[in-house]
Amino acid sequence: TLAASCTAEGSPVPSVRWETEVRGTNATRRSEHARSASVTSEFFLVPGRSMNGKSLTCVVAHPGLRHEKRITHLLSVAYLSDASVLGHTEEWQEGMEGAALTCLGDGNPPPTYNWTRCPEHVRVPAGDTLVFQRPLAAADAGDYVCRVSNRVAAKEARANVSIKGRVADNEVRKVDLVSASVVVVGVIAAVLLCVLVVVVVVMTLYHKRKTKRISEKYEEELTLTRENSIRRLHSSHSTPMGVPRSVCSSAVTQSRPLSPQSEEPEGRSYSTLSTVREIETQTEVPVAPLLPTPAGKEPKEEEEDGGGRGDDPIKQAMTHFVQENGMLQAKPTTNGIYINGRGHLV
Repeated sequence: TLAASCTAEGSPVPSVRWETEVRGTNATRRSEHARSASVTSEFFLVPGRSMNGKSLTCVVAHPGLRHEKRITHLLSVAYLSDASVLGHTEEWQEGMEGAALTCLGDGNPPPTYNWTRCPEHVRVPAGDTLVFQRPLAAADAGDYVCRVSNRVAAKEARANVSIKGRVADNEVRKVDLVSASVVVVGVIAAVLLCVLVVVVVVMTLYHKRKTKRISEKYEEELTLTRENSIRRLHSSHSTPMGVPRSVCSSAVTQSRPLSPQSEEPEGRSYSTLSTVREIETQTEVPVAPLLPTPAGKEPKEEEEDGGGRGDDPIKQAMTHFVQENGMLQAKPTTNGIYINGRGHLV
């Protein structure tokens, strides 16, 4: 298509050329006159919408011109682009406000826009936008057609509008109630778990402290019981005057547990002891064999200062022993005290 033609006349013959960013071709023809000559250059191109508004400049150069002469022409390409409708989504539902459809179309000259199936509550403020003036209703669903046209062509774009029904309030409340219930159950479970952990820790610490306290109490009572038993044993079985102290004692007493609130006085049997371990003094008792006494002959009693007062303790002490195989052995008694083979008092 011929886009522009540029002619220059003069003597000598002027030169003509084109400056433009548009892709095209040019053709030049020359004419002779009596005293001058003219040059005509034509510019051809294939029109496209991208060329609209581009500049096409004819540049003339001649020896008689101080500067090149430039003539600029703006290209005007008539066209109409494809139409399309935007704005509708699948989320449109009843009660939605501010819904609108926009018709896209471009052209030269500028196109006009016409909508079909336009409800009464719909108006077109700028021609290319269809605005719904009230909340959407189910009756607003359907096909909407936008027609774009100018002197070059006319084109249409179609949009199928679907509108979802309103979600029932009870369903929404039900979903909210279920979500809230799940959250509440989770919070309660977390709180109960924390309480359980705290209780376990507290009970563990409590039992540890109680066990430690009972152990300390038991050790204290056991120590006191040992001291009292030793003191009682020494006070009850002290060696009489005139008898050599050649036997050291160790005692083992088993009885029931001692109550922390009760203590028995001195001289009574400590039957409330839980366990009294063996207390042993490693003092060997020298045991001398007794010579058999001749038949019909009574042993001679030694005479000491004090007369008969010294015989009673010895006789009393000897009543606790019996002679077996030439050795003195302790008689078994009901108080649990005896002398073992090593001479230890138990």
